[in-house]
Amino acid sequence: MIPVLSREQMRDFDRHAIDECGVPGVLLMENAGRAAADVIAERYDPGGLDLLVLCGSGNNGGDGFVVARHLLARGADVTVLLTTEIAKLSGDAAVMAAAWVGVGGTTFEKLEGSERALKQALLIVDALFGTGLSRDLSGSVAKLVKAANQAAAPIVALDIPSGLDSNTGAVLGVSVQAALTVTFAFPLMGAFSTAAVGLSGELVVVDIGVPSSLGGMPIASARWQGSHDVAALLPARAPDTHKGSAGRVVAFAGSAGMTGAALLVGAGALRCGAGLVTLCSSPEAMPSLERRVLELMTAAYDSEDIAGSVDKILDRAAAVVVGPGLGQSDTARELSHYVTLNFPGPVVLDADGITHFCDEPQRLREAKGPIILTPHSGEMARLLGVSIAEVEADRMAALQKAVELTASVVLLKGPRTLIGVSGSLPVVNSSGCAALATAGSGDVLAGIIAALATKLSPVEAARVGAHLHGLCGEAWATGGQPGGMLAHEIADWLPRVWADLTR
Repeated sequence: MIPVLSREQMRDFDRHAIDECGVPGVLLMENAGRAAADVIAERYDPGGLDLLVLCGSGNNGGDGFVVARHLLARGADVTVLLTTEIAKLSGDAAVMAAAWVGVGGTTFEKLEGSERALKQALLIVDALFGTGLSRDLSGSVAKLVKAANQAAAPIVALDIPSGLDSNTGAVLGVSVQAALTVTFAFPLMGAFSTAAVGLSGELVVVDIGVPSSLGGMPIASARWQGSHDVAALLPARAPDTHKGSAGRVVAFAGSAGMTGAALLVGAGALRCGAGLVTLCSSPEAMPSLERRVLELMTAAYDSEDIAGSVDKILDRAAAVVVGPGLGQSDTARELSHYVTLNFPGPVVLDADGITHFCDEPQRLREAKGPIILTPHSGEMARLLGVSIAEVEADRMAALQKAVELTASVVLLKGPRTLIGVSGSLPVVNSSGCAALATAGSGDVLAGIIAALATKLSPVEAARVGAHLHGLCGEAWATGGQPGGMLAHEIADWLPRVWADLTR
């Protein structure tokens, strides 16, 4: 997995590459700009493209000059709009500006002609500010950012959209709204706040020629998980596998009027390879479940004898889901507490199951088996006793607090799902898209993770489950529709996504 760095760690990396590895800073800048140009050329045909590159006075602006030069060479009609005068540039940025002028590049200094240039551009590259920005944008630069956002052309940001804090993801006054962000060598911590995800668009990490495996690298703050990382964890199915050995999952889910949640958990578990899945719900929910179930088994718990009835249902279960659609009754709460705290195997605690522990989350430390919590921001806020805004302002901090509080594996759902466990760096999942924002999506995810937990460690099950779930959304969205996906379709896509990963 790729390390995720803070602003300070990224500076340490640059110093390490230049001082310890002997890679000149100007070469790093060239590699970064060329790699960004490659990504842009893959998505936007540079031939005859009216391209406007907005360059600041620092190294991010230097990256922009490199992008401009490479796309000019590929046939784009490129204009650079510089916030200062070329003569005032220094260091590597001055070298790259000179190279741009040397190949005949057009530059408007001190934002001259910005209004006309923005109107004519078919694509805008944001190279105003990189990782070092820590103050609010103001004055003419803030006006430029607002004007760029209002222009018809999509924006590609280099490193991080200008106006975002690279540590926290907070908006510093105003921020560029990018359709695509190309970040260099490592993702930045600030890229994963709720605001940053919405402002960054597609996030692509490119290599700049310094292997992260070299000794002396700075300590990372988190890790970025890609498909190759997940493919290595996918459990293989032996030729002599039978339904009993493929994994037995029991889901305590659904209630009158909420049976769909239980069915979606079951679909996720079965499509992810579980051999036997039992849905356990209230007696009132049984008629509705049994009319709609084919491959799934059902069982009703006895509200007068939770322990006795549940122990029989859990016989030989390898993993359990607790919570989706279970409801908020006293009986549902008693059921959640009994199963979660007494089952010796992995428990995926989701939805109502999480809410049942919100008044005493530390009790999860008493569980006999490993717990995998899968909250969205609202559930996380209730679990921690804070506002949703506080969770979304610093999702990584919320994740780490929940891990410490509950001694569980915690998967914080969102546009960039985060996975944390005590004693290990948090993991940022790279897959997913807005198509997954549909009712029941989390229920399917809970089933996926439970099926995987019969074969993998709890944290591996959470990591792989999140990535598969995200890839299903991406696969569906390739048809071009951003909305309209149904939750059961996530489960339907699982076999194809799994097959693609193993090729």
